[in-house]
Formats: sequence, structure tokens, C-alpha cells
Amino acid sequence: FSVRWWKCTPPSSSLRLSTVARKDLGALYTPSAMTDFAVAWAIRSASDSALDPGCGDAAFLVSAGARLKKLGARNIGERIHGVDINEDAVATAGKMLAQIGIGQPRILSGNFFAIGAPDSLFGTHPKVDALVGNPPYVRYQLFREENRALGLRAAARAGVMLPKLSSSWAPYLVHATTFLREGGRLAMVLPGELLHVGYATAVRSFLLQNFTDLTVISFEDKVFP
Repeated sequence: FSVRWWKCTPPSSSLRLSTVARKDLGALYTPSAMTDFAVAWAIRSASDSALDPGCGDAAFLVSAGARLKKLGARNIGERIHGVDINEDAVATAGKMLAQIGIGQPRILSGNFFAIGAPDSLFGTHPKVDALVGNPPYVRYQLFREENRALGLRAAARAGVMLPKLSSSWAPYLVHATTFLREGGRLAMVLPGELLHVGYATAVRSFLLQNFTDLTVISFEDKVFP
């Protein structure tokens, strides 16, 4: 387990949401410096596939597509997977990928917590080689009861029991790992709570038990407003 420090500039986004809508959805869109960095590490070969389970306006998926292109991949759209609860975000994601020449990516509009198994999302490609993204961050006060229950059940299926006071990112991250192939890589943007809040202890233990290496890159300056 190691921690590194890094500087980054704040993000901009092509998908415009009100402050209230962003807070409700936990939407924080990620700057390309971070998405490119994460994806370059997570995607290692032209045969890799990638999933962003909260893809928003496709910042990570655009970086993933560009990375696969650089590696000489074919049928890149079949290797790019995304999920988002916001239908407008899904539409924007498709347009953003089309702009870099990637057609027919597998992007689903829906609640990721409600997707119980990888084969229900991918069909003949049940798991991915790279799990990337910025999970929605909704504090427990705004984490709606029905969605919270779905999230806690999804985490429990993976063997992690989280308290009701958990923010949304924690069950999201745990559930997402069940879509990753053995030997795959995870590169995600997470809140500082990972390192210091009580409920994150179970998440840290889960990651340390299920991954060979765990590196946390922390920041000297704020990345998000």
C-alpha cells in the first residue's frame, strides 16, 4: 500500500447540469489530465476492454478509446462499456465518442446498483480488463433510501457490509469490482474519505484482500470545486 501526491487543474465539462442536479446525482466530471493518466495505466494492450460504471459525459471512455486506438485495437466500440443513470449523460457520451471516431460503444442508461451480474450487462463479454471512472459522490444525507438500499445490497453480495451512513461512492466501488476480470486493473477517482472515515475501513480491507497492489495518489490542490 502506498500514497503519492500529485497536482492537477480543475475540470471542465461538455455536459451542463445545475448545481442541484449535480449534487443529487453525485456528478463531478473529471479533467482529461486525470482520465488520460488513469487510463494509460489501466489499459495495457489492444485486446483490453474497459468499463466506466458512472460514465457521465464519457471523459474516461474518450481517454480509453484514444488509448486503444494508440495501441492499434480494432472494433474499439465493442471494448468500451459505460453506465449512467442520467439519460442526457448517456446521449452526450455517445456523441463524445463519435467525435473521436468510435461508433456503437456499449453504454447503458440505468442504475448501476440494479445491475446484478456482469453477464446481464455485457452478454458474451462478462468481465472487463480495466475498470476506470469517477463514482458518483452523494453524502448519506442525500443518498436516497431506495438507492441506498440497492447500493448496500450490491456491496453485501461482494462480501462487504457497509453501514447506512456510507456515501454512495463506497458501495459503487465495491460493486464495480465484480465486473473486473482476474488480473485486471482498477483506476478510479475517489474522495479523501477512503483514507480516514470509519465506514471506509471495510472498503480498504476489501481492496487490500482482492488486489495485488494498491496505490493511492493524493492531491496537494483541489481538483473539484
